[in-house]
Amino acid sequence: MGAEHSKNPEAVEAIALLSEHERHDLSTAFRQLVSPDGKSEPDAHANFDVISFQAFSRKVLAEDMSKRFHQAMSEKSALVDRDLVDRDAFTISVANITKGNLEKKCHYYVRLAADYRKGVSPTPSAPHLHHLVCGLITAALNSRALNPRVNVWGGATSEANAKLARTMLDEMIFAKHPSGERKSAVSFYEDPIPDDVVFSEADLEKWLLENALMPRLFDHVFRSMFFAASDLAETVPDGGLELPLLPVLDGSGGEESLLDPTAVLYLNNCLPMDCRQNWRQVFDTKQHGQSFATMLQKLEKVGGPSLLVVRDSDGYVFGGFASVPWTISSQYQGDNSCFLFSLSRGMGIFNAGEYNDHFMYLNHEMETLPNGLAMGGQPGYYGLFLAADFGSGHSHAEPTCTTYNSPQLSKEKEFVVSRVEVWAVGQAQERKGTAHGSVLDKNLELQAMMEMVGKPMSGVYEPVEDPNEEQ
Repeated sequence: MGAEHSKNPEAVEAIALLSEHERHDLSTAFRQLVSPDGKSEPDAHANFDVISFQAFSRKVLAEDMSKRFHQAMSEKSALVDRDLVDRDAFTISVANITKGNLEKKCHYYVRLAADYRKGVSPTPSAPHLHHLVCGLITAALNSRALNPRVNVWGGATSEANAKLARTMLDEMIFAKHPSGERKSAVSFYEDPIPDDVVFSEADLEKWLLENALMPRLFDHVFRSMFFAASDLAETVPDGGLELPLLPVLDGSGGEESLLDPTAVLYLNNCLPMDCRQNWRQVFDTKQHGQSFATMLQKLEKVGGPSLLVVRDSDGYVFGGFASVPWTISSQYQGDNSCFLFSLSRGMGIFNAGEYNDHFMYLNHEMETLPNGLAMGGQPGYYGLFLAADFGSGHSHAEPTCTTYNSPQLSKEKEFVVSRVEVWAVGQAQERKGTAHGSVLDKNLELQAMMEMVGKPMSGVYEPVEDPNEEQ
């Protein structure tokens, strides 16, 4: 494109950040912005105004953010009329916001968040940033690259996007706001967004370093606006594979799930890298019924990590990530990559601490041990527990769960189960050696315990045949 021959050092530096394909895409975008037919090759003095840019970006950016980005681009323009953007200014701005370092990106992020006067450094407030993040989440989920996957999950809503935006901002807001001690990771969400807290570029840089999802949203939105959809989220600067914001759904189960696209976006970003590419639903009480035995039968075939999602009778949605396959045992399992989460009130991820290793627990038909599925805490005081009768559960976490430092996830400590889903995450893995037996078959310790109390192995767990399952 023309900027490759620019005498502007900043434009030359910006062009060097782009691949050959990206330069071609940027040249095409500039031609669409300055030519009435979008095809004529622009001359050396070509430029575009804010109306042209808003028309170009309307499917991605909200009108106010489009105006602010045009204003930020115009600061780099050499034109006398600073309300116009020339080729060099366009090249510099797009290259820096999509491929530049964090400092260069933050220069534009701050200007996207709040109105400002040219030549004066903007100072966005907490409500400004909340509006920006809402817009970015909406833009990402509406982008041509993600939209098919969003529709699989039933479509995004502005309310869910606003909740996720608040969740992503709360830590930074709280760190700046002298409002006293925070009660929990979800309770702060109930407070109004303080409008007397403002943020500098340095604050924003620190936040982006600590919040991995935000840079990915920014990159996705601006790459989707200027570069070809086939190039989106495929590679990162070091040549490695960049994982998608939303997973590919293998099979059915998304559209009527307890999870909406915003929740999937949030949870997927918190999973280990090798768990983000593919999800498949392996159990849903809506399809398989409220049967603990059936859930065990489905779990025993999952050879890798999984997500448990629960909705109680009060409508609260919460759950946990299991880093290893579920196995019936008298011992705790898993590792510190397990976590609990809440999707009601505010959203929250609660990672394991160092107090104990009670990450996962699953047992059935034992007389002296708790029967059910649990994550975190102690018997009778689990962070999340589903009883083996499958009608009830509890989340006893006062003041917090000892394993995950999580608050009470359900509305009431003792809750009634409304619905449960289990998702296998990552590449499909089938557990070997369980097709014709129980998950107890390889648990020698528990086999010995059962023999000591005089119970035969066959009485512990008989898999229930699923008439709907393909043979």
